[in-house]
Amino acid sequence: MYLRYLHGAFNLSIAGLVIYQFRLGLGLRLKRLAGERDPQKVIKHMRSGPYAVAGGILGFTAGTTLIIIDKGKVLVYPVHFVLGGLIALGLVYTFMLSRKMAAGDTLLKRTLHGRVGMALVALYLVQVMLGLGILL
Repeated sequence: MYLRYLHGAFNLSIAGLVIYQFRLGLGLRLKRLAGERDPQKVIKHMRSGPYAVAGGILGFTAGTTLIIIDKGKVLVYPVHFVLGGLIALGLVYTFMLSRKMAAGDTLLKRTLHGRVGMALVALYLVQVMLGLGILL
């Protein structure tokens, strides 16, 4: 079934977008802690975030649907499935956190947002390796 390669390519591009988002966010944090601001990067980070979230959820849903169609059950690759679910939940959580952050907020929400983002990058890297093992 060739759709699994499309699923892998799509999710690899979403992983790249999440890593890009993380790098943008980390750069913004470092600048903010140094007392600087970069409004253009803030806008870029805020605008591309929802696309990463929607893409991650779409990729998880598509993968789940494909495996049900192909194999007839969900847990054929349980670790890959669970990590995908954790990534989807983490993406939604970071999105919800970002909507609660305001310009004058304390660092608590921002720090949590960044830490979950860091965990998402790590999970995506493991997920990509697992996915390549499944495809190849």
